[in-house]
Amino acid sequence: MTSPSADPATTRAASTAARPKPAPPKEVVHLPRKPVYEQVIDGVTASIRSGTLKPGDKLPSITELCEQYRASATPIRLALRILDERGWIEVHQGKGSFVAQSPPA
Repeated sequence: MTSPSADPATTRAASTAARPKPAPPKEVVHLPRKPVYEQVIDGVTASIRSGTLKPGDKLPSITELCEQYRASATPIRLALRILDERGWIEVHQGKGSFVAQSPPA
């Protein structure tokens, strides 16, 4: 004897109706984060303005700045180059970076 088979459309509809609806995605808030080189520039200029770093003072080495900002040397070097171009520091090959004698105000 043949038994009446269930309609596949009805079976599929019943199985999807039984599943709970997925929760809507939670809104993820992304806080804007400055690039590392900008953080370094801001940190060095703030230290110079506050007097923590005075004209002629030696800045921390690239290695020390890498550890401080938890970054690679590339953005640190970029920041030092920008600070040098803007007149905040003077970079001396093999000796280090120093606060300029008359940094911008």
